Amino acid sequence: MRLSIFLEVLMGAIVMARTIEEKEELRRVYHYERIVHGKPRERWALYTLRLSLGDGFQVKRVRYREDQAEHRPDLRIYRAGRWVADVEVSGSNISLERLAREGVRVLPSKLAYARSHDPVRYIYLYVLSENIRYLRDCVLWAPGRELLRALDKGLAKELVGDVGHGVVERYHVFPLDVFNREWYELVSYVLWLAGELADPNPWALANFMCR
Repeated sequence: MRLSIFLEVLMGAIVMARTIEEKEELRRVYHYERIVHGKPRERWALYTLRLSLGDGFQVKRVRYREDQAEHRPDLRIYRAGRWVADVEVSGSNISLERLAREGVRVLPSKLAYARSHDPVRYIYLYVLSENIRYLRDCVLWAPGRELLRALDKGLAKELVGDVGHGVVERYHVFPLDVFNREWYELVSYVLWLAGELADPNPWALANFMCR
């Protein structure tokens, strides 16, 4: 089971639970999974982005409210006080090889947020927790625009599954090749959004020419 998907679905399940006992049990499980697995991934992304982007950028957490209507992202990036990008942090402890076989699950509510706001400035970041110790193949990431484009082209499958505790959710399952795998490419993409690079491709000739 992907812990991140389990964690995300529990938020909706708390609202849908029929009894007080069900709600309390779901809240307890959600709190445990978020503290043990979700928060460490979010902190890793937060502080690694701060170090990678350097002075002049601010990376802040987006406060979560249980009753919020939208699936708001976890992090927000600013440059000199101006909003640059939103980052949704997800992830799991499973291997890259398994993701290559099964695909990456994304909740529709996350893509709905990207579509209704600015999909170019929405970044979906998937952290492979087991690979952080090696500092290799640690992340998958994609702009919301690319995920929506793949979805609209029919490249994503739809899956309805039980993630445990009787919680059933619908997912969009994307092939691995929709995602980028290099951290430095993510940093370059943010720098491009901030107007500090001429091209989001870090190796593009335009980035090495006088501006």
